[in-house]
Amino acid sequence: MKKDNVLKVSRNLILTFCATTALVTVSNAQQGGKGGPGGTPPKEAIEICVGQDEGSQCTMNTPRGELSGTCQNTPDKKYFVCMPEGGPDGQKR
Repeated sequence: MKKDNVLKVSRNLILTFCATTALVTVSNAQQGGKGGPGGTPPKEAIEICVGQDEGSQCTMNTPRGELSGTCQNTPDKKYFVCMPEGGPDGQKR
């Protein structure tokens, strides 16, 4: 009988782990990540370029300070955003 209880507990733990992993994965996918490469850009970066021409200068405040850049399409052409000087990560290449 003890072996059966151990198997039931093990099975329940495995099922709980799988369900939790699936929920976290779906949640991250719906949130679009944190705006990193391949993710959804921050909404502020999108909103600031609405109605602007490509190449227009843009400036916005971020948690890391003021960001300057130009309005342009993301590399995947999905979004028109304020792209930081030096690229999406803001670092010179």
